[in-house]
Amino acid sequence: MFVKKFIKAFLMLTPLLGILLLVFSIFSLRNFRGARKWVFWLVVLFWLVSTRPGAWLLMKPLENQYETFQALPEDKHDAYVLVLGGGCNTSGHSEYERLDESALRRVFEGIRIAQMYPNTTIVLSGTSWRGTCDVADYGLAIVKDYFPKDRIKIQYESRDTKQEAEVFKLQFGTKKPLVLVTSAWHMPRAVRNFRKLGIDVIPAPTDFRIKSGKFWISDILPSANNLRISETALHEYLGILYSL
Repeated sequence: MFVKKFIKAFLMLTPLLGILLLVFSIFSLRNFRGARKWVFWLVVLFWLVSTRPGAWLLMKPLENQYETFQALPEDKHDAYVLVLGGGCNTSGHSEYERLDESALRRVFEGIRIAQMYPNTTIVLSGTSWRGTCDVADYGLAIVKDYFPKDRIKIQYESRDTKQEAEVFKLQFGTKKPLVLVTSAWHMPRAVRNFRKLGIDVIPAPTDFRIKSGKFWISDILPSANNLRISETALHEYLGILYSL
């Protein structure tokens, strides 16, 4: 687990481009043949993935695969509503601050769906890959204000999407329908992992990063937000390849 996460951290867009720029800049200073061209094209690539069109091209294919949740069929009103964990930290004065933005959006989408169907059971999942905090515990502190204890379940020791699917199957089986709540960009990989284990899921994507609206000339300028979107998308493509 640690080795996989360590390798993926270095393959993330920002550190990877930063390392390559540093290496080829050093080569350029030492007059290595072709090094300056590499520096130029790396800067161009950095610019492109930091613009709105670049981020849109990378993220849109992930977020377009599943529609937002609308309703359950009448024979599936007793479904589990599984909220996959996002990021968390141990600082902050409340659970709202300790969960990152994606995790909070997932929790509240799970709450919204579970409120629509009184016979559903909401399941909270996720442990940080470092093991320093439990997303499920922080989510529980929020969810318990909305539902009685008998409608809330927890699954621990789930540090990545593959483990979340495996632990869910062991703990809850495959007989009842499952509404899967996670970020829209994470949903393709999540669905793939659950269906590989024979768990038929009803996708309920949330936390969309690509917003509708016209493109403006200023969108070709780089921004940190667009770079984060591109980095998230490329991380997901790596995860999908790993899960094949």
